[in-house]
Amino acid sequence: MGKPFNQQESTGWCKDIADETKAELKNLDKDKRYKFLVQCVVGQNIGQGVRVGSRQFWDEDTDDVTWVSYVNDSLFCMVSAFAVYLY
Repeated sequence: MGKPFNQQESTGWCKDIADETKAELKNLDKDKRYKFLVQCVVGQNIGQGVRVGSRQFWDEDTDDVTWVSYVNDSLFCMVSAFAVYLY
């Protein structure tokens, strides 16, 4: 937050955000029965629209997905986290 977009640093930001998100999710999984997949997208905000979509086959009773987005004057960030239950 509060940083201007920097193309050279954005790859590192994505990796750091995804790693931190995955670590936090693992801390919530007390039974260690979930596999977590985290996707992070960072891009320059120049007034363009961005659409992100995904499709998956999974068990609607146990698996789930959530996402968070952040936008400031110079960048946007979207993080998706998928939780897949391991039987």
